[in-house]
Amino acid sequence: MGSASDHGESVMTIRRLLTCAATVYLSCTAGRGYSDDNVTADQVAREWDARERLVKSATLKWTVVETRTKASQADFFRRQEERPDKDLLLKANRSLTVDGKMLRLEHDGQMWSPKSRTVEPLIEVSTFDGKHYAHTILKCPIVDNPVATIRSAGAAENELRSCAILPVWYSLRGSLLEGQDLSIHAFTPTGKRMTVNGRPCHELVRESKGSGKKEQLFIDTERAFQVVRSVDSAKGRISIQIDISYRPHEPLGWIPASWEFVWRMPNGDLGLAVHCKLTEFTLNPSVSSAEFAPVEPPGSRVRDLSSGSEVQYGVLPDGTKGREIRPSGKAIEYRDLMAQPGWQSDSWRPWLTIGLIGGLVVCLVLLLRWGRRAPAVAPEIR
Repeated sequence: MGSASDHGESVMTIRRLLTCAATVYLSCTAGRGYSDDNVTADQVAREWDARERLVKSATLKWTVVETRTKASQADFFRRQEERPDKDLLLKANRSLTVDGKMLRLEHDGQMWSPKSRTVEPLIEVSTFDGKHYAHTILKCPIVDNPVATIRSAGAAENELRSCAILPVWYSLRGSLLEGQDLSIHAFTPTGKRMTVNGRPCHELVRESKGSGKKEQLFIDTERAFQVVRSVDSAKGRISIQIDISYRPHEPLGWIPASWEFVWRMPNGDLGLAVHCKLTEFTLNPSVSSAEFAPVEPPGSRVRDLSSGSEVQYGVLPDGTKGREIRPSGKAIEYRDLMAQPGWQSDSWRPWLTIGLIGGLVVCLVLLLRWGRRAPAVAPEIR
């Protein structure tokens, strides 16, 4: 039998071998390197599709630190008295669950309250079940009760186009960008190679000569075509820039570790700067389909526009559906939505009063006309 020291040495040797094997594995799964100038959109799409096939489902959590400059507040609040008098620093935690093309995005953060003139909680949930997109405001300083809005599948582009989540789609769900005017096939390689954020990248571009709009993607050819930077500009002036850094992951090769984006106003001044940092990533968890259903807690006002015409209803305290009311040009009272189906609102009382008054007027007019036209009574003949 070997000594304890020999046994310890063997264990250390095995650990070193395993570490080396893991390093080699990650290097292999990180994607093939393309050193020539012939990188094509089809090559990028194939790499993205291969990575996506490994991600049936996933859960990601990240922190958000957002700075909104004082100069940009006019885009968020129309009236001067509603705007903050300095830059805003807003913090949030976000959680994203995806399964196939379904998604659930939770936002627990802050927003400026024009009423209290301070930062207050903002809690929102967005879901997409493959057919309907729903956005629910659970807590917000400008609404008194939860408000859920349900739309058709096309409205899901609200989340697909969001700069705060676009890096996730680039890395794990490139197929979701198809049909959203964000397909990688819409970009053309320029043949230019450059170092971006310390990484060797190829440039892909989409341009509109008429509007002067230009979109650039800088792809890391040594890391399975992960997007390192995305830039939107118009006539040479940058409006949006997203920078993404990655961390190793087995078996995906690389996943986003942090990302930040800036938005500049038309005059070039900074309007918004956001930094996101991934805190948790779970690959292929078991997810119930109920996770992707619209979130409608008791007390909610629900606006359903998925059929093409709007209908509103409330969610009663026991979780059941209240009366359905279609808008008729005037605001729908919250208490009417929260009534039991079949219950009649007090809103009929003013119409009853008007009807009674109208009926009396008609009766008086008819009586007067009848009195004028009545024939004279014939004298009695004896």
